[in-house]
Amino acid sequence: MSAEAWSELGDARKAAAAWEQCLEWAQAHLPPNDENEAVYAIHAAVCRLAAAATAGKKKAAKSVQQEDSDQAAALLARAREVHEVAHGGGAAWMAIRFRKELLEAKFFPKAAAQAWDLISA
Repeated sequence: MSAEAWSELGDARKAAAAWEQCLEWAQAHLPPNDENEAVYAIHAAVCRLAAAATAGKKKAAKSVQQEDSDQAAALLARAREVHEVAHGGGAAWMAIRFRKELLEAKFFPKAAAQAWDLISA
């Protein structure tokens, strides 16, 4: 709940932390490569991309912006790994699965579109 609440409030950094906490819980308590891992990783990645964009606008240290971007890439890679094990079909199948969710995102739509570009590339 807190992940969605922070997203709705527009705090990408706190939302990312909450989604990452969901991901850690899923990894600890659900069967290996459960689809929830992919979902939580994608949501966390979107928030990290939004945080990176915000850091860029606020003239934050480039290292903070780069760290968020790198973390988003790592989260998307984990989502791809989990999705491949759970469903197969490679990146194309994953792109189909998450297309609507990312392209019609109500929270951080620019970052979600950026995540879509990274997934579908």
